[in-house]
Parts: sequence; structure tokens; C-alpha cells
Amino acid sequence: MKKHFTLVLMLTAFFFTAQAQKGDLRLGVGVDVAMPLGDFSEGYGIGLGGSVKGLYGLNDDADITFTTGYLRFGMKDMPEDVSGSIGFIPLLAGYRHQFGGLYVEPQVGLTVTKSNFKISGLEAFGISGSGTASSTDLGYAIGGGYLIDKLDLGIRFQGVSASGGSFNLIGFRAAYNFSL
Repeated sequence: MKKHFTLVLMLTAFFFTAQAQKGDLRLGVGVDVAMPLGDFSEGYGIGLGGSVKGLYGLNDDADITFTTGYLRFGMKDMPEDVSGSIGFIPLLAGYRHQFGGLYVEPQVGLTVTKSNFKISGLEAFGISGSGTASSTDLGYAIGGGYLIDKLDLGIRFQGVSASGGSFNLIGFRAAYNFSL
């Protein structure tokens, strides 16, 4: 775990010190919607969240990126006395290459996973309580999109390799990029 944290810390430091060099620095703020895939989709509904992406331009067609944000999925098909959710905080470094308005972007890093649940209304049966858990796991994504001036429309396959299994999703992002 320390090796993963050190890697992300080094990539983050590189990204933010790179702004002192010659290059284009932008910040994208976006809204995310995601659909869980596989086993993940059996227990959770559509995810909603937001993201921030830093982009450092290497040249006209290439950027180094760093993405973070929050994406929350609520539990589905549960009795009304049971509720819960899972949330992801990605810390992903990537490389974006543009082909005209189109781009591809692989990313890798860490994802903080936070889950919680609550059981209520069954106190008469001796059943109640709540719980939370969190972990930091390997995160990755491969995506693409289209740039229309400062508007960024993207789609990605994103995964989290957690110790208790994996979480996969298809994410959609609409963002606005600001020049810094």
C-alpha cells in the first residue's frame, strides 16, 4: 500500500511542479453519471457524482492528466428498513492523446472506496445498527471523448481492484475546461 501511495504522490508532485515549465495548464470541472457492471450492478443502482481533472499540455495533441472527484452508488432492491451506498474517490494519473476533437485517455492510480449501511425499524426483533468501511485500492480507467472548444464529453470503462472483489463501471462525463 505504501508503494501505491508513494507512486500517486510522485505523480501528483510531477503534475503540479510541471506547471512551472512551459506548457498549457487547464482544469476541467465535470458532472459524472455511471452504470455499474457485472456483479456490482446486482446490488447497486446508477452512480452520480462530480470530478475535477487537471491537464498539463505537453504539445498540441498530448496532455498529462490527474483526476479526482466523488462518485456515489446507492443500494437497490433492499427492504425499506435497509439502506446503504458505496462511494469512490479516484486519484488517477493519465495520458490524453487527441486526434482532432477526439481523444483517448488511459489512467491508473488509487481509488478510495467508502461504503456504509444502515438497518432500522427492526428493533423489536433485536436487529438494528449501522456500519461503515473504507479501503484504498488499485484504480484504473480507459476512456475517450470529444472536445468541443472548452466542453469535454467523455465515456470510460473504470475499474477498482479491491481485496473483496472488483467493481467495474461505465462512466459518462460532461465537463468544462478552464485555462489557468
